This record gives sequence, C-alpha cells and structure tokens, in this order.
Amino acid sequence: NDSTIEKIGELLSQNPRGLLCYRDELIGFLVTLDKENHVSDRAFFIESWSGNSPFTTDRISRGRTHCDNMCLSILGGTQPSKLLGYLHKAANNIENDGLMQRFQLLVYPDEKPDWNLVDEHPNQNEQDRVLKIAEKIASMDFTEYGAVIEKAGNIPSFHFSAEAQAFFNVWLTELEGTKLRNEENEPIILEHLSKYPKLFLALALIFHILDLADGNLRLAAGVHADDLGRLSDNLAGGVLVQRSHIVTRQTHPAIVLGHQFTCTLRPLPFASL
Repeated sequence: NDSTIEKIGELLSQNPRGLLCYRDELIGFLVTLDKENHVSDRAFFIESWSGNSPFTTDRISRGRTHCDNMCLSILGGTQPSKLLGYLHKAANNIENDGLMQRFQLLVYPDEKPDWNLVDEHPNQNEQDRVLKIAEKIASMDFTEYGAVIEKAGNIPSFHFSAEAQAFFNVWLTELEGTKLRNEENEPIILEHLSKYPKLFLALALIFHILDLADGNLRLAAGVHADDLGRLSDNLAGGVLVQRSHIVTRQTHPAIVLGHQFTCTLRPLPFASL
C-alpha cells in the first residue's frame, strides 16, 4: 500500500513476476507524486509501466539492488469529482508526462435514476473458482503451458497463433495508420490511444493465462484469434468509451463526443482477414 521506491525496487528483485500497488485513495497518491521532492518517484512509476525493463539502484545504506523485470501495477479508487479535477489539471499542464495516460482501465459510475435493493448471498462456487485460479497462477510453470524462453534468463513468453497474429496486425495497422493520425481527436485521447498496443497485448496475456489456469488447455497451442476478437470488441465498446466519457467531461463538457469515440477502435471482423 505504501512504500518508498527503494523498498519497491528491493521487493521487485524478489518478485520477478511483478507487484501490485493498491491505494484506496488514488488521487492522494497522485498528488503526492506531483510534489517537487517526489519527482524521482514519479519517474520510477512511469518506467515500471512497460513491465519488461531492468532497474538498478545504488544506495550507501542499502548497497546495490537489481531487478531484472521492473513490473508494477497500480490499482485504486477515488471519487469522480476528484478524478475530474485532477485530470483537468493534468491535461492542461505543460509538464504532462504521460503518467495518467498509463492508467488504462477504469470504471466510471453513471448512476441510475432508480435504486433497487439486492440482498442475496454471493455465489460461493464462483468465489472458490476465482481463488483456485489465483492459486494456480501463483505456482504455474508457464513453459508447461506453451510459453517459451527466448534467451537464457529471460521470462517466459506466449505467442499468438498464426491467425491471431494476422488479426493483431490488422488491428495495429488500423490504430497506427488511421486513428492516431486523426487530428479531430483531443491530444489527450491520442496520447491515451498510443498506449493501446501495450494494453491490447497485456490483456490478451492476462486472459490467456486465466483461461489456462481455469483448465482450458486447448489454449496451450497459443493465443487464438477468436479471443482477440472478443478483446477488440471490449476495447471498442467499453474501455475506450469509459475513458472518452471522462476526458470529454474535463476538456469540453458542452460537447458530446460519445459516438465519435465509440467508433474510434471498431471491432475488426476476423472473417475479413
């Protein structure tokens, strides 16, 4: 929850699969990073976003600490009003360094006008299923499920099937060749979209490993094209719309941009490849 970057570096050296930093009040965490005496902390969290870079620190008291894989995820919550205020400042700040654009997934609460009481027991079977998946992933040897190690000492990696690779190439060409060159989009939207290749690949990997841990061994042959199709649908129909909804509110509140951004990354039908 709360740690210095030196201690996080030490923990990362002991956890090559990465760490999760959870902050209940995310805006307070971000405001702290904005302070002048936390500039190096901010740079550290930005660098950890890629998830595959080494990092070495040298301190008189701690000595040298090296981690081969600097992979850190940040999860947290906050109130919508605080988020909008912070985003407005970040979007209009000449020192905008891309930290906020690296927060790729979010849920924004559009409250319904009516309220219904739901009083029922949680689904115990599904809770047990989630726990078993988490325990399985924690102990998995990914090379037993189709992952390969390209070079000695590197972390295992999964590959797309041939069809999935073709799907991704079309998706990436659409993003890089058209969407990121659309001057009608707000600069902050373009900055966010530029991070989508990493988001797409990260989600594909996460969902693939979840399926493997849940017993779907057919996926050991590689990430399938139909899975990427569902992921593309979700990015176009959910993630991007949520993000554009918030950016719209803090940049041009009087302009309705929902439909424009809904179409920004449309699903690519596999049949057209």
